[in-house]
Amino acid sequence: MTPGTNLKVWPPTTSLPAPGWRPAAASSRTAAPSGPSAAITTFTATDTTGAVAKKLRRQWIGIERDPTYIAVAQARIDSIIPTVENEAVYWPSNKPREKRIPFIALLEANLLYPGEELRLDGSSISAVVAADGALIHNGQPGSIHKIATQIMGAPCNGWMHWYYFDTAVATWQPIDALRQQLRKA
Repeated sequence: MTPGTNLKVWPPTTSLPAPGWRPAAASSRTAAPSGPSAAITTFTATDTTGAVAKKLRRQWIGIERDPTYIAVAQARIDSIIPTVENEAVYWPSNKPREKRIPFIALLEANLLYPGEELRLDGSSISAVVAADGALIHNGQPGSIHKIATQIMGAPCNGWMHWYYFDTAVATWQPIDALRQQLRKA
């Protein structure tokens, strides 16, 4: 290793032969499947997957031949205590997922049209719908989410923040109402 090399190692005080590289968030997706199963990791190293699996009360198999890694992984796994006793917390919800509707589907269904104005949260801030399903605000194209996020300065769901003018009732309505129409169709 050369001086100044920026490597992440778990735990920081442990001297390991090589760095750990897998973030816990990635292991959470691996260790939290949609039903009964086990996560298997070859070349376990410090066993992030095993640690996350234990935290989520899942089964796992770790394969490692280096005794140094085995000792560190075992200590790491032994230190994990799942924080919630309720087993249901660790299993995926059976809640049905709503059908994903891309914004351009509103144009394809003739619910919105290219050149139509949308307003942000019913304010005077507006964007124009492009033929490809993008919005254009101050000359910059982007998705309904990206443009709203840029304007608001925080992540947001564009479906909830953009409004179209509904001529039938002569009021501004959220575009999410149009998305719901497509979901019911």
